[in-house]
Amino acid sequence: YIFSGIRHEIGNPLNSIKVTMSVLRNNLESFSKETIREYVDRSLGEVSRMEYLLKSLKNFSMYENMEIRAVDLALFLKRFVSLVRRDFEQRGIRLTVKTPSACKPVKSDERALHQVLLNLLANSADALQGQRHPEIEIGVHTRCDDGLAWLSVKDNGRGMTAEEQEHLFQPFCTNKPQGNGLGLVITRKLLANMDSNIEIHSCEDIGTTVKITLPTCPTTVPPGDDGPRSTEPFNQPPHQTGRT
Repeated sequence: YIFSGIRHEIGNPLNSIKVTMSVLRNNLESFSKETIREYVDRSLGEVSRMEYLLKSLKNFSMYENMEIRAVDLALFLKRFVSLVRRDFEQRGIRLTVKTPSACKPVKSDERALHQVLLNLLANSADALQGQRHPEIEIGVHTRCDDGLAWLSVKDNGRGMTAEEQEHLFQPFCTNKPQGNGLGLVITRKLLANMDSNIEIHSCEDIGTTVKITLPTCPTTVPPGDDGPRSTEPFNQPPHQTGRT
């Protein structure tokens, strides 16, 4: 399915370039400079489209050799947000982080987890366009009894219809004008390679919540006691969730 999509996604712009350049070659003597420039710009736009696809495919094959180790989620998120906060503030998006006062380390690859969060926040930012008070909340919740941690990305964007949610992880299926439908496919693949999972709950005109499940590292802390928490659990029913 992916190779069929690649053939389609590259074939269309390639054919457009071929037609554009053929017309341009046959009319070099009669076209004005402005028209020639228009045809050249059109071809360059199609080249950029193919470059974007190839870059996405490179991300798809990255991190094949995972470096799984103990990751302090609180520290990881602090560093991550410090890198992206300014970009979101410039777009008028409020970015908040809520973590427990005692946060268990998780087993993960920091590079891959960084890429996962970038993909999810990019989706949230796109869904927040036109919202009056755009906000993204990153939260963490852990439970010692089942050895899992939940990392959530919640926004108050436009949300998604039931039909849109059915095709979330289908390659090359997207409603974004400049998208190629590989972002969530790559995200799920990276998480699967880390023995992790992803769930998405969305409600149209309310928002979306993405919940990532990560395995925690073994500790000597008694089951059911991971210290006081500063946030509520993020396993809310879909109609209460924010944006994805």
